[in-house]
Amino acid sequence: MPEIDEDDIQYFGEKYGKIIKSFIVKSSDLNLRFDASYHLPLAQKAIYILSQSDKGVVKELKTYANSYVPPRFKRPYVKNFEEGIPLLQGTHIPQIKPLDIKYIWKNMKNLNAYIIKKNWILATSSGTIGRLSLVSDYWNNWTATNHLLRIICDEKEIHPGYLTAFLLSIYGQSQFQRLIYGGVVDEIGEAGNLFDEILILKPHDKRIEDNIGNIVVESFNKRDEANKIEDETIKLFEKELKEIADSIL
Repeated sequence: MPEIDEDDIQYFGEKYGKIIKSFIVKSSDLNLRFDASYHLPLAQKAIYILSQSDKGVVKELKTYANSYVPPRFKRPYVKNFEEGIPLLQGTHIPQIKPLDIKYIWKNMKNLNAYIIKKNWILATSSGTIGRLSLVSDYWNNWTATNHLLRIICDEKEIHPGYLTAFLLSIYGQSQFQRLIYGGVVDEIGEAGNLFDEILILKPHDKRIEDNIGNIVVESFNKRDEANKIEDETIKLFEKELKEIADSIL
């Protein structure tokens, strides 16, 4: 697919229009949407290129995946890790190593609604929209906040790693941005429009899809492996320091 970015967009008002991203929309293209984000030119350009592409099959996201957002819930945190399950929040998604992980009580009511599974895709759906992460082996059976949209691939139809890569690309991210609504806090809410309108290009050659997907899955698993090695190293270092301190005292 060709590279695209804001430099490719001809905004209304030339260089001054580019500063404030001023653009024109035909009344026939409004689609009953008067929020400017829905009509962002970069997203429209991505959609046009996808619809004209011969690089693969282009279908709506709903063809390849389902989704849900669990209801809001009171979070019964526990200090004893053995009594709880790690809880992922939106701030953790872009982090290489999730920091300040809290644990919610493993006997919490309706716990299953918040459990996440391997190869699900988590997407921030409130605040900063569209940050994504693939659920790795390590995160399997953790819990996640209701501010994270669950995208559940039909793995017979598409590779979860490939779908993650596509949604993280400019073609995926620009389409996420056009579905934002809200005044003070940006939202995409339940999946509805997200799954009806986001277009996904699936390569004709399954080997290409699998190669990309496998690299993505491997990258997330290697991230977790690196974090585990770091944690073990820190514990070993702290143990050595304590032994030295004890010997001195």
